[in-house]
Amino acid sequence: MSDESFDAYQKLSDEELSGLRESLPEWSVGSEGGLSILQRDCECSDFINAFACVAKITALAERHDHHPRVTLSYGAVRVEWWTHSSGGVSHKDVEMAKLTNSLCGDENCC
Repeated sequence: MSDESFDAYQKLSDEELSGLRESLPEWSVGSEGGLSILQRDCECSDFINAFACVAKITALAERHDHHPRVTLSYGAVRVEWWTHSSGGVSHKDVEMAKLTNSLCGDENCC
């Protein structure tokens, strides 16, 4: 497949979603309103570190003009990626999940 015909916002097939367990073991595939979503829970040592994690994810999202749902609580962050216009998880969401992982390094908090 050439890059010219690749649509990063194309919805993943059920088979592709199943394959994510191997390539993104930190993430799970959930559902909301009939749409598939990629979600990851991150544990942080305290609220300040959790807030810093959210700030890093925010900057990442702005750079790529693709925005997740982020839920912040004491010592925890939940990140959810999906593409509304595609009706579920797209290739772009997988890319963003991998980039989110790169923020976290070996830790479970960014």
